[in-house]
Amino acid sequence: MTDMTHSAQMPEKLPVWQIVLQTYGFVFGNLGALFRVGLIPMAVYGALIMLIQVDLQTEEFRRIAEGEVFVPISGLTGILFALPVLLFATAWHRYSISRDPAMTGVFSLRLGKAELVFLGYGILVYAMIFIAGIAIGIVGGVLAAFVGQWFMVVMVFAVIAVMSVFLIRLTLVFPAAAIGATAGIKDSWRATRGSFWRILAITFLVLLPIGVVSLIVATTFDTVGLITGHGSAAPDQLEQAIRITSFINLLSYWIYIGISIGALSFIYKFLAGKDIGEPVDLTVFR
Repeated sequence: MTDMTHSAQMPEKLPVWQIVLQTYGFVFGNLGALFRVGLIPMAVYGALIMLIQVDLQTEEFRRIAEGEVFVPISGLTGILFALPVLLFATAWHRYSISRDPAMTGVFSLRLGKAELVFLGYGILVYAMIFIAGIAIGIVGGVLAAFVGQWFMVVMVFAVIAVMSVFLIRLTLVFPAAAIGATAGIKDSWRATRGSFWRILAITFLVLLPIGVVSLIVATTFDTVGLITGHGSAAPDQLEQAIRITSFINLLSYWIYIGISIGALSFIYKFLAGKDIGEPVDLTVFR
């Protein structure tokens, strides 16, 4: 690959296709590292899923499957699910950015200041997004009373747009936190200026293939269809179908984390380097 360390050769804008292609090349070229880094977190995640599964032979499960009953995840359970993903995400960020093989061991995970800052930013960013969405929704509801109910549809799209802007413009705080950098909310907002649509395009393109695969899996192993198929499937068949689907979904989520975190790390490397006026070595995207 051509040396791109010189600022004269650097692309002025975030290179969408290069990051997309190199993200997939990096992840699938480092599946061993991805497996080792994610082994313990995803094993814990999978075990938690198995622990909260509802008895397949009960009427309650059928009602849940058909959407008649909503089963919320309690705050404690949500934290338990978030913790292994947090450890996985921060560890993979560090490896994606530094490429230090020492960071890819099964026991290279850690729960320290970087992880706590990462979690804190996650809570802060999503709180900001939630508050902004609520504020727009309230304003939209008031205006709809005068303009008409059709205005609520406009406001729904406005809420989605504002939430997307906040999430994308503030997203660089996560890789920064993972590697212990001092960059904060204002730094992320500044560094992503002019790159919103490119980051959105990268996000869509890197996640599209894994989304298609997940859809194919869901169609092939139609667990809900088996459950609601008027008793055509025996309980042991239902249990087997759900376990197979859960396992495949776990593997898909494993790859999803690797790809999404890898792409965000590459975005961070490019935009953070550009923001502070330092040339970015794109040859590390191999």
